[in-house]
Amino acid sequence: MIDGWSLQTRETEAHSALLEHIANHEGSGRPVDGGDLAGADRIVQMALETDVFGPDVMAATDHLIDGRRLGLLLSYLDRMPESNTAVPSIRDHLESRETLRRVLLTEPIEVDGARELLSRCGPAHAEALLDALAISESQATRHLILHRMRAIGEAARDQIVARLEGAPWYVQRNLLMLLAAMPTLPARLNVDAFAKHEEPTVRTEALKLRVRMPARRDEAIHEGLADPDLRVVRAALEAAVSGLPHRSGLRLLQVAQKTETGSDTRLRAVALLDQVGLTAARDWLLPQVIRRRGLFIHWLALRPNSPDMIVALRVLAARWRNDKAVAPAFRLAAKSDDPLVRDAARVPEGA
Repeated sequence: MIDGWSLQTRETEAHSALLEHIANHEGSGRPVDGGDLAGADRIVQMALETDVFGPDVMAATDHLIDGRRLGLLLSYLDRMPESNTAVPSIRDHLESRETLRRVLLTEPIEVDGARELLSRCGPAHAEALLDALAISESQATRHLILHRMRAIGEAARDQIVARLEGAPWYVQRNLLMLLAAMPTLPARLNVDAFAKHEEPTVRTEALKLRVRMPARRDEAIHEGLADPDLRVVRAALEAAVSGLPHRSGLRLLQVAQKTETGSDTRLRAVALLDQVGLTAARDWLLPQVIRRRGLFIHWLALRPNSPDMIVALRVLAARWRNDKAVAPAFRLAAKSDDPLVRDAARVPEGA
């Protein structure tokens, strides 16, 4: 049992006795107390070297987990690739539903060790991970679980869908987020009810799914642009990059008009107005680029360079290049020394 043992002679007697106890674990109904962390560490290492497993080794393993030594424990297992008993048994214990929940729900979580343990989890562990995701109150823990569940992907799709109905809103949000990250969606997935949820983050994730369904895409964008929460609006704007529904032009213009100047939401909305042929859009964009100056005699001038002005000028150049109403803006841009202005107006070099 101790062939190849490397400890010094003076230590052999004490450790041999402990090894004898570990090896005879089947005759004992009570696990030995791992003692302090050093004692538990020693028990595990000896069990790995002799390739044995029993209640004492399991108790020592749990003691290391409780002592936030999970990462160290996993490194020990990686050093024993030829193990037939100890390593597989310890891994089975670590990856059991009970131990996974314990690791993930103990606060504060041992982030590095938990991440390493999760990296070894596959579809068979999906239920345990989803249990912990539903229970955990730690953002760090949920982040780790979501990252791993995304990697597991479609193999856990049925379990995720089965948990949607009746779950708390924050669980529904996370489950919808996982579904949205999958390359393909369940054939009969229906998230219309979540699109009307009182929680904006649930509506946001539902929109991300609906826009991937051809029969729901245009409706999802159109409704999203009118949502009172900017997170939902931004999701609709992102989806509209690949094509704005024909009937949504006015709603898009309203988003551009109502959102804060210089905000990311406004800039995204203005940039998408190149898909809108409404005269009202042109008439709103033009004053974002030029202004009238003087008290008695009015003349036109470019507004100062700003993100709003540049993106508005780009849209006018893309959509209304040959419109006479917009011609003054292009003439002023051609006289500008600002390369950003000239580029936005598509002024030819040397002009």
